Amino acid sequence: RDHGVDLHLGAEAPPSAQLVAVGSTPRTRDGNTVDEMGRTSVEGVYAAGDVTRFYHPLYETHIRVEHFQTSQRQGFAVGRAMAGVREPYREVPWFWSDQYDLNLQYAGAGLPWDEVVVRGPLGRPPFTVFYRRGGELVAAAGVNDHHTVARARRVMEARASVSVPQLADPSFDLRRALA
Repeated sequence: RDHGVDLHLGAEAPPSAQLVAVGSTPRTRDGNTVDEMGRTSVEGVYAAGDVTRFYHPLYETHIRVEHFQTSQRQGFAVGRAMAGVREPYREVPWFWSDQYDLNLQYAGAGLPWDEVVVRGPLGRPPFTVFYRRGGELVAAAGVNDHHTVARARRVMEARASVSVPQLADPSFDLRRALA
């Protein structure tokens, strides 16, 4: 049926265009699944961004990230893959939010962890909480400690080893783990 928009008080605005949807329902349960290059299950069809659940080689599983920065950067990687450059998107997801005088940052994919290490006085910024699984750093959440979270992100991308005492010590510069 062709109809317009019902307006307040019973008036109707006529349509300026018409949309027809015939017999399809998108499969969007927790994102459209793609591989590390952004390829869907349909030959020649790629997808990127927050609509996807993409395979991340660092985590060796599919993850979904709904953040504009990941969408942009993964989109660039998928565009390169479409152009023949086969280099998977490997960045550790990173989020932030400024809430008044607090800067909240998180690096990681929200996957399971089995150990928590705190750097700084928890609840009194600056501080960072590190999450490890099987001895490997998998995430970091910080308040007013952006340098530490940014460096932790690089440690995760490099799969570098950092001990619990090093993570807990505010005087230990995480860049040393990358040397």
